[in-house]
Amino acid sequence: MGCGDDAPDPEGVADGDGNYYPTVVIGQQEWFAENLRTTVYADGSPVSGQLGSLTVPGATEGAYGVYPHDGGYLEGDLAGIGSDEEMVAAYGLLYNWHAVNDSRGLCPDGWRMPGEGDWRALVDYLIEHDDGVSAGNVASSLKSCRQVDSPLGGDCDKSTHPRWDFDPRRFGTDDYGFSALPGGMYTSDGVFNRIGREGAWWSSSEVSSSAAWLTRMSAGLGDVYITDYPVGAGAAVRCMRDH
Repeated sequence: MGCGDDAPDPEGVADGDGNYYPTVVIGQQEWFAENLRTTVYADGSPVSGQLGSLTVPGATEGAYGVYPHDGGYLEGDLAGIGSDEEMVAAYGLLYNWHAVNDSRGLCPDGWRMPGEGDWRALVDYLIEHDDGVSAGNVASSLKSCRQVDSPLGGDCDKSTHPRWDFDPRRFGTDDYGFSALPGGMYTSDGVFNRIGREGAWWSSSEVSSSAAWLTRMSAGLGDVYITDYPVGAGAAVRCMRDH
């Protein structure tokens, strides 16, 4: 079932920095098939804040950051990643929710930030329309198959980033081309953490003045879990077509 009468643009969709993204149609939704990499809002103005530099309590400035290519909290060098540019190409940028919530918008014209309900609709669609998908394994169908010692072998068996950490049971099969990757997070404690082990994506939906809804997938777990998370933390962004 497609997204109305629209088909993905074979050349991809461009953001304000000129980066191009492939897209994927799942049910009635069309999504970016990669994490956002833009450093500007849709009107061309810069996302001026940097994760880790906003020290004033209650600051509401939009910010982005690059996961350290030499590893974050308790991590060594990340095999396959030798520069910030390679990190951004592999996993995209991490944004705080203030950037997500900015009225200028991070997504290109005709695209928008998904709400909590959009993420839940994606998960529900797969469970309802694919006999092999359940709440306990739906993340596997959305994850990139790139994994350390993937049982699928071939191009899925990767030791270099971008890829998921090893797990013999809950490996990605990427059945729909969503290609979710574990780009880690910038945590509320002020550290970059969990690359290779967890992917986290903001929604546009606010929980409170201090928290918003976050969609998460982890190595070793088959479910997609949607939780509240502090708005000053950093996570990835996926845009969806605005219908």
